[in-house]
Amino acid sequence: MGGGCSAPSVSSSTGVLPEDEVPVFKVVLIGDPEVGKSSVFLRYTKNQFDYSYQPTTSVNIANVVRKVNVPDHVVVSVTLWDLPGREDVDLRRSYYKDIDAAIVVVDLMDKQSIELAGSWKQDILNNTLLTQDVSESSSDGKENTSPNKARNVPVLLLGNKYDQILKREREKADHEGEVDVVKDSPAEVQELERVAELHGFVGSVLVSAKESDNSVHRAMQSLVRHLLERKLQQKLAKKKGGNKQSQRKKRKASQDTDSFATLEEVGLEEIDDLLHQCNPPLKKLTQCSSALEKSLDQFRRTCVQTGMVTAATASLEDCICGVRDKLGEGNSLEAVDDGGFLQLVVRGEGEVLEEVTETLQVFNTQVVVSSKAVLQHCPAASTMLTDLDTKVSAKADAIWDTAKQAGKTAREVKQAQATITRNRACIAQARTGGAQSLKTVDSSYQKIKAALLW
Repeated sequence: MGGGCSAPSVSSSTGVLPEDEVPVFKVVLIGDPEVGKSSVFLRYTKNQFDYSYQPTTSVNIANVVRKVNVPDHVVVSVTLWDLPGREDVDLRRSYYKDIDAAIVVVDLMDKQSIELAGSWKQDILNNTLLTQDVSESSSDGKENTSPNKARNVPVLLLGNKYDQILKREREKADHEGEVDVVKDSPAEVQELERVAELHGFVGSVLVSAKESDNSVHRAMQSLVRHLLERKLQQKLAKKKGGNKQSQRKKRKASQDTDSFATLEEVGLEEIDDLLHQCNPPLKKLTQCSSALEKSLDQFRRTCVQTGMVTAATASLEDCICGVRDKLGEGNSLEAVDDGGFLQLVVRGEGEVLEEVTETLQVFNTQVVVSSKAVLQHCPAASTMLTDLDTKVSAKADAIWDTAKQAGKTAREVKQAQATITRNRACIAQARTGGAQSLKTVDSSYQKIKAALLW
């Protein structure tokens, strides 16, 4: 059997993703035509299978939120791209930009498909552009792209149509009167494992997109765990090797990356007008989500620095309880409603430690403010983006007629379609982030209430 992704395990005592951080991964499905990429895409995103074959002529994108145990339960957001096996215009560099992982899908019933898997992995290495961190980019702080970093992008080999292999082996066993269904691994499985090892795939997995046997889900979960472990290791490495100078660079990079990147224009006025209208709500969602994540992280770090808690991975409830326990006799900690969220207030006549005051100031000036901003702006911004995205989609469906009137070539239309696809992926990601931020605020509200009940 094919093996899943392998990576060194990360202990929860040495590194765990913060509770309120939702990792987002971009994963692309690539491979020859008719190997079942779209079926894998449909099975993972909707748990469905379409018996009618329809060649993928344009990229399909879906965002899926899943819970993964690594070993603690972590919510992750996976943006899965189903790429066409063939296109009139080569847009691979656009599709591969800033991917976190790739999946090469092959047809186990087609030996040539398996043999060509290595060329698809090489295609990733040749065409992937990864945006560098600002701290690693040019001296003027401009964004650079690095094809060399693509060699670190994990690529999983997925052998589809395993159900057909099993069916053939069962029929063979029945015909020969064997008790065991399969004595040795079928030749196709052995070839898949050989190709995976030869070309340096992170693993090879056998799946059936047709059967509802959970094999596609398990394969994706294996890849996501691999990505999470890499993310944890990178954070631990940065933390271990950090010094004051690197910390200043990181803060500078953080400030620079907060700058909002507007949607790309496509060169067609009526579509560009809609995209321009998307920018304000898109910016609002992006900034609100980012501010909330940073405020919760800052509050957690402050709690560690001031001695409210000892573990950097402490939960929000642990932090609140830690503050309350430091108040001393004669004081109590109360949660007061403030614009739909909760502000923490000390009641009593006793002396309050400076560390407690500092910690509460961070909570009330950062966490409360960012949470209220999410409640105030995210619902309306998300609704506006949904309406605009629907209009953009309608315009995209009629793009050939619009482009013809504007005198665009077929190549320009293809490029415009790819740009629209990227823009709509940005919109979908922002809406997902906004929805997750609203859930985080609601969850934080409940956790604060619960912590103060004890």
